[in-house]
Amino acid sequence: MADPDGYTLVQVNAALSYAPVLYPNAGYDPVKSFVPIALLASWSHVLSAHPSVPANTLQELIAYAKANPGKLNVGSPLGNPPHVLAHMLRIETGADFNDVPYRQAPQMVADFLAGRVQLHFAAGEPLASMIREGKIKAYASTGATRDPVLPNVPTMAEAGLPTMTVNPSDWTGLLAPAGTPPDIVTKLNAAINDVLKSPEVRASLAKLGWGSKPTTPTEFAAFVSTDALKWPHVVKAAGLKAD
Repeated sequence: MADPDGYTLVQVNAALSYAPVLYPNAGYDPVKSFVPIALLASWSHVLSAHPSVPANTLQELIAYAKANPGKLNVGSPLGNPPHVLAHMLRIETGADFNDVPYRQAPQMVADFLAGRVQLHFAAGEPLASMIREGKIKAYASTGATRDPVLPNVPTMAEAGLPTMTVNPSDWTGLLAPAGTPPDIVTKLNAAINDVLKSPEVRASLAKLGWGSKPTTPTEFAAFVSTDALKWPHVVKAAGLKAD
């Protein structure tokens, strides 16, 4: 671990909370090993499908998957939130989806567009134009409210599967090593929040469908602690291991 002097920070996402479950030798505790500095942005994921899938709604998809066990493949980047969401979908619906993890996201996207994997979770913005053009289907968003980039796509709750609401399902923020002095943490937090409040940065994040709400170090610490309780049980229930 780096010295807690404020000069070494790490940018993380939601995988921070469950990576020690995926990787038993990760060597850190998501809460005890770091001092949260600031939340940068958060977002939801959209469950989408290749147009060859005959289902047009989430409930139709679940019914089809149950009637055709093992026929649908869910592609996901290994160990990232979409991978965990794919297993959560299987657990929450009881449907038999094949898990197809990828170490390289571009290969997963290529296979999805070619129909070799039929389903995947992704942030809304990269898929928005293809969804609007009807090149891929969008069933539901994991957010508590609709994805601002895809306002016509229902939430999981609206689509009849409220247990798949994970708000947010991914985020990014800055941490420092445990033991970093509080005055340094406060100074870094203030500087980051000033940037996040700028109209230019807010507009750029909005185009991605990312929400940004400046937090104090205490608020972000509570957020990290809550997230650390939210994900690991899903990873354990799915029996996921990355090693």
